[in-house]
Amino acid sequence: SIFGYGGMDALNMPASARSMGLGGAYTAVFGGINSALSNPAGLSGEKAVMSTYMNAMGLNYVSLGKSQPLNETSTIAYGFRGTFSPPMVRTGETGESLGIYRYIDLLPYFSYENGLPEKFTYGITGKIYYRNATIYNSAGLGIDAGMLYKIMGSEEDNLLHSDNNMLWLGACLKNLGYIVKPFDQTREIFPVEIKVGLSYVMKNSVLVFDYTPLKDISLGYETSIGEFLSLRGGFTTRYNDMKIGDQSDIVNGLSFGFTTRAKNITVDYATVFTSLTSPLQIIEIHF
Repeated sequence: SIFGYGGMDALNMPASARSMGLGGAYTAVFGGINSALSNPAGLSGEKAVMSTYMNAMGLNYVSLGKSQPLNETSTIAYGFRGTFSPPMVRTGETGESLGIYRYIDLLPYFSYENGLPEKFTYGITGKIYYRNATIYNSAGLGIDAGMLYKIMGSEEDNLLHSDNNMLWLGACLKNLGYIVKPFDQTREIFPVEIKVGLSYVMKNSVLVFDYTPLKDISLGYETSIGEFLSLRGGFTTRYNDMKIGDQSDIVNGLSFGFTTRAKNITVDYATVFTSLTSPLQIIEIHF
């Protein structure tokens, strides 16, 4: 898998088109349904349905989710993401063919957020991981827990884009759990991550920064042009292992994207460049 972690693609694919366009820096962002698998504290009372598709190196990544306010201070979200592989050749240690196989990764999830974007919010996401492959099956449970805290800004500012500048701190403990492999009676620990981030929110733009200790740094910038278009760009070191040692490495990890809105439909698009593969592209629809 291009996302690593032993092939747990559904667990580790980009959280959303918007987050991918921001270089993956999404821990301190109020992203609505997009935050369910990034930092559930950012659900922010959004009511929406989201569908995502990405193809990378022949693998098909899809997700579908819905967010719904419960009351004035809390929000729930639920959905799934999945990875569907084409038929692939399985090889042995000496390179001999062991036949054709394919796999499906599925990740149903349920998120809860409380607080709404006023001063402090917290959220939790429960995830069920399941892989069905030609030669084995595996299943697991995981939890994400996160928070968002306003460092700077007046008490009246409670929206993502305010007339006053705001500074938010975000933190999220991701993938606390394990996978069971019944075929060999073993357990595999999820790739646990601790993510911290900052977002500096201005009237029509936001500057974001994320840090995952001992792993990667991400940053991004987004600006809105009127009510119908937002542009964004970012950079991440997450794909450093995909550098190939030539001049193409200068763009490795760079990303850009946009959002366009028409009536009740929003379309997000993003692409990220790597040296080893063609650009990874993702498209997402909200309604």
